[in-house]
Amino acid sequence: MQIDPSLLQTYREESSELLERLEADLLQLEKGGDVAEILNSVFRSVHTLKGTSAMFGFPATGAFAHDLETFLDELRRGAISLDNALTEILLQCRDHIASLLQSEEASDEAALMRLRASGPQLLTQLVAYMPGFQPTHCLPPTDQPAPNSGQMRRWKLTLRFEEDLFRYGFDPYSFIHYLRKSGEFELVRPLIDRLPDLEELNAQKCYTGFEIILNSEASEEEILDAFDFIRDSSKIELTALENPAVPHIAASPAQAESSTPALTGTDEKTERRSSIRVDSEKLDRLVNLIGELVVQGSNARLRSGENDGAGMAETVESLTRIIDDLRETALDLRMVPIGETFRRFDRLVRDLQTKTGRRVRLFYEGGETELDKNVIERIFDPLVHLVRNAMDHGIRSAEERSAAGKPETGTIRLSAGHRHGQIYVEISDDGEGLNTERILQKAIERGLARSDVAYSDDEIHRFIFLPGFSTASSVTDISGRGVGMDVVLREVQSLRGSVEIESRKGEGTTFRLLLPLTLAIIDGFLVRAGSAFFVLPLDLVEECVDLEHAIDEGSRFISLRNEAVPFFDLNIGQSDAEHDASTRLSLVVVRSGSDRIALAVDAILGELQTVIKPLGRLFQKHPWFSGATLLGDGRPACILNVRGLVEWLERRQSRRGELQRTL
Repeated sequence: MQIDPSLLQTYREESSELLERLEADLLQLEKGGDVAEILNSVFRSVHTLKGTSAMFGFPATGAFAHDLETFLDELRRGAISLDNALTEILLQCRDHIASLLQSEEASDEAALMRLRASGPQLLTQLVAYMPGFQPTHCLPPTDQPAPNSGQMRRWKLTLRFEEDLFRYGFDPYSFIHYLRKSGEFELVRPLIDRLPDLEELNAQKCYTGFEIILNSEASEEEILDAFDFIRDSSKIELTALENPAVPHIAASPAQAESSTPALTGTDEKTERRSSIRVDSEKLDRLVNLIGELVVQGSNARLRSGENDGAGMAETVESLTRIIDDLRETALDLRMVPIGETFRRFDRLVRDLQTKTGRRVRLFYEGGETELDKNVIERIFDPLVHLVRNAMDHGIRSAEERSAAGKPETGTIRLSAGHRHGQIYVEISDDGEGLNTERILQKAIERGLARSDVAYSDDEIHRFIFLPGFSTASSVTDISGRGVGMDVVLREVQSLRGSVEIESRKGEGTTFRLLLPLTLAIIDGFLVRAGSAFFVLPLDLVEECVDLEHAIDEGSRFISLRNEAVPFFDLNIGQSDAEHDASTRLSLVVVRSGSDRIALAVDAILGELQTVIKPLGRLFQKHPWFSGATLLGDGRPACILNVRGLVEWLERRQSRRGELQRTL
């Protein structure tokens, strides 16, 4: 039997959600709350995982989940006392289910062998809490033959599925496919006595059933487990036949393939696809806009035939408005709240507390802030690096914190929000802060800095983003190898973002990730310098200034309302034939974080909806550019990376200062 790839994808997504919910519930048990309700939720998650895994043909996962479900049933009935040690074992069981799912889906037999060996050892730890608990489905591998090896019982199984089976997303053949793992089919006969006349047939209803003669060593309960998910709603009768036992004869591959061709499995790998849950209101909005677009398209064709200039202009304006709304709505479909990502760190912080012995409380704010789904997925690893560093380098032991006059329990805070047209994500701790002196000393030792140069704190802090840079005196399994912070910066910059650091010695550190709302389309501001066109993110544009005179060549700053603002001429590198220096009378002031910069241009062309295209290899790592786009007439324009441009100017100014001090 071949499982529908779309159903398999749904199974992956739902299993992932169930595992996340299971982990969150188990962590909540340690924090307190309605224990009875939480345990019921834990039981439901494991029960559903067991049923769906069995239905999709993942027996190892279903077997382990079945034994865990048995234990959880007693736990929620109050027959077992709950403590933190038991919660730790249950969390390990959750991780084991996740590993089983991954290995079975990938058909990784070597990993499955290891997991089958470790699973019973994990379940055995639960026996201390429930002496009568005997795992029956997840047994350790053994070379000894089973007690009934060589003998089989014959069973007659009658299946009559409920009519609404299809509506619940089930496939009758998936249950029979899983049943084949319990033994050999001697007979499979469809039952079609409920099939109505063609005029009355409803394609959404299941009218079929099956009568099966099965030769199996499995017990009655083990056979019925294949239908655990539908036992309450479908009619299932299992009868042991009195015929003599049939000797077990292994079928050849050819015989196995030809015996029940309609039910044979497939080894074909299905391509993983990313999906997203969308609010139905957003979809309704999208459908309504498409309807308006169709109407206005028909109107445009009518106007063009009538040669009605005024009417055509009105229609074009309506089409433009609808396209703008469609763009906003389509982008909104990709936006998801970051709160779910924040909650995934509860487990990480808990495990790190256990490993380090340090006390930490995790807080998060702004979980309702929405980001592009792709952005959220790509910043998860950088956030993991930053949280691990906060635990290892920032938060100290309870004794050290108490000696420093701080609460024994440290704090890590994850927060998100909007600022200057960007999304910020902050990771803050109330630990020791960055050791500026130690960082500078390490940089000098490695030849990255000079001892006779006075660096600002921000310049010193930037050294930690260099590959392999670490101030740790020893390497641990948490951090210290110097392979984390460079990954953080590289990944954030690949998203057209930037990283800011605020740190005070003895008070704590904040890492701030500044990120774009989306990776697909932005509102841009189009300018021209010579023959080149550039697009600035509109949200970063503060103001435009017309100058009455040309700017002196070599100027590095310009005075705007008595404030010195760094200045950069976008005509740099172009020949005199491409522009007239005497006509450069326009400045565009942009902001990135707390920094401002004035860009000199020849012409300001206004707002532009910009579809972002990736750069070629030649410009992929150029600090000035974050992408490219095509204008309406087909000419290319570069999208400026304002943060990268600001940092490049700062480095250039720093190098000039070093050179002057040297001379």
